[in-house]
Amino acid sequence: MFKRVASLFAGTLLAAIGALFLLAGIVMLISVLGSGSTGVSYVMPGLVAALALPFLWSAIKLLRQGPSQVAPDADGLYRTSVWVDESDPLYQAAVSGIDRHVAELSRKRAMKVLDRGYGITDPGAWAEEVEFFLEHVLVPHIRATLPRKAIDRSKRQIAKRLRGRIPSFDESNVVISVLRSLIQDRVNAYEATKPSATIRPGPQMSPGEFEDWCRAQLASAGWNARTTGQSGDQGVDVVATKCERTVVLQCKLYQQPVGNGAVQEIFAGKMMYGAHVAAVVATSGYTSSAQALARKTGVILLSPSELDKLEQTIGL
Repeated sequence: MFKRVASLFAGTLLAAIGALFLLAGIVMLISVLGSGSTGVSYVMPGLVAALALPFLWSAIKLLRQGPSQVAPDADGLYRTSVWVDESDPLYQAAVSGIDRHVAELSRKRAMKVLDRGYGITDPGAWAEEVEFFLEHVLVPHIRATLPRKAIDRSKRQIAKRLRGRIPSFDESNVVISVLRSLIQDRVNAYEATKPSATIRPGPQMSPGEFEDWCRAQLASAGWNARTTGQSGDQGVDVVATKCERTVVLQCKLYQQPVGNGAVQEIFAGKMMYGAHVAAVVATSGYTSSAQALARKTGVILLSPSELDKLEQTIGL
């Protein structure tokens, strides 16, 4: 930090000295022009003004220096942030490629970031999904959108901002790291504003979208919720945790009342997941036999409008 402040001070001082020489040269030139002199009289103003150039050049170099060099972490890796201009063609191409698939990326992240309990999440499968998306979707999209020269120019601009901060690096790896971060940022922005947290479920939804809608409702109520997105999960579509209490839910986007099968499946899912509570969420109510079985097994039967009150329903 001290080195950066010193560089700024020295650069400002040199710029001021250079400006004084330049101003002096201009004043002398105006004086010569006013006196009507010719020939050798113009040499001195030119020499004085020329003295400004090395000062100004040195000032520019000092003032354009980046932050101090970054120290490596304990694992020997360098971690730092790099600013990317939003008008950069590579940035714009990447954003368009990500936003085209951002809803699916959001669903994938909800399915693949696993809750291990104890406040610990495992992003391993999601990290693999990001690499797959980069290799097979985003990078081909960028290459198809931009000419090679534009991509290389953007790489150089990004790398330029890191020089002097990291001893050595590969420009391509830096760009891939920026794209990874951009994927996370765009998914976060989508999840903060996506309509699935506020719209009402209806025929326009697919079963998978309804599951994600239920997850979003719980997340907005403060639950750590994820969709399972798996077969062989004993009918569990959503797993939600809050205050060390785990709830498993089956989500039924039906046009008719839900029967016994859903209650039986989620009760088995509760055992398999070791959950505290099992619930079914259905858009069209429940048969009388499903209600009777739910009373016997302790399974909670919910409508979509009751999801945000789940905490009160289970007495949390």
